[in-house]
Amino acid sequence: MAAPTNPPVAPSVPPAPPAPAAPAPAAPRKAIPWRRIFQIVLPVLAVAGVVAGWACVAVPRLRGGEWSVVKTVVFSIPFVLALVLVVIFYGALRTYDRIRAKWMKSNPDDPTCKHILIVYELSRKALYIPTITTSLVMSVLMGLKEYWNLLPGLDPKLLGGIWLGVFFLNFLVEEYDVDLRSLIITVIVVAATFMWMVVMDWIPEFFRFFHRFGIQIDSTGYLLIASIFVVAILYSILKGSFQYAEITPNYINIQMGLAETGEQLSREQFSTRIDAEDLIERLFGFGRLIVTFRDTRRPPMVFLIHDVGHKSAQLEGIRGTYLVDQQDPTHGA
Repeated sequence: MAAPTNPPVAPSVPPAPPAPAAPAPAAPRKAIPWRRIFQIVLPVLAVAGVVAGWACVAVPRLRGGEWSVVKTVVFSIPFVLALVLVVIFYGALRTYDRIRAKWMKSNPDDPTCKHILIVYELSRKALYIPTITTSLVMSVLMGLKEYWNLLPGLDPKLLGGIWLGVFFLNFLVEEYDVDLRSLIITVIVVAATFMWMVVMDWIPEFFRFFHRFGIQIDSTGYLLIASIFVVAILYSILKGSFQYAEITPNYINIQMGLAETGEQLSREQFSTRIDAEDLIERLFGFGRLIVTFRDTRRPPMVFLIHDVGHKSAQLEGIRGTYLVDQQDPTHGA
């Protein structure tokens, strides 16, 4: 009997080399937390300013024996109150963080808070950013001239005239709405006037015109002017922590007082739109969010807002989410 034959063995195939691993996606760049930086730096600067102001006045008099303990305590009362206000202001700055934290706790599927928009009425003094910037620059230039004897050829009257011109233009921008047609007409008129002065060789006379105003302000005066506008803006931010509106896909919550309760209206009772027709304001990133109500007896709410482009996109996302959530599930069946 013949021995059984073994079946042929297939030649072994070496395993294929492992495919190279796909490169890991680059980690997205983290956005700079400007809001958080602002919330920390501003109170720190305020505390440093209050303490430095107290020390500059009180410490020399205490060392010289000019003031008694009672007089020092009386002098310190306003500074202590100022520190209390700084603490309150810091708590006010954290209001919107607390609102977002509460929203994320109730809506864990929206960790970036893209479906809630918090708006408040920003002071129109925020439109005076060019004047504030000019005042700070002029303050630095005058400080270099007054305290360090630099820039000896700098004319304070010329700086004062330039500052007045910037303030006047800024006032016109803040007072009147500038549409595209007005902007084009203004640019054409200014360009034609400048070319006419070049032909007439009146450019030096034009700059001497600012000198004739005779406005002369020292570095402290410019700094005080900038501080007035900045304080008005900060006050509106503080006020906005108690008077604001939360816009979500399903409702708007209107807060108008110190209490933690507000008026809540369903989505069917209000509508929103963005007004960014003023081109000059739009160039600085400002616009207006307008909330109108179904009840025509109730006047609309108008909020001057910054970063209007980002807030407009977020508002569109909130509207889209509302429309998706309200679709009829039986539609198209």
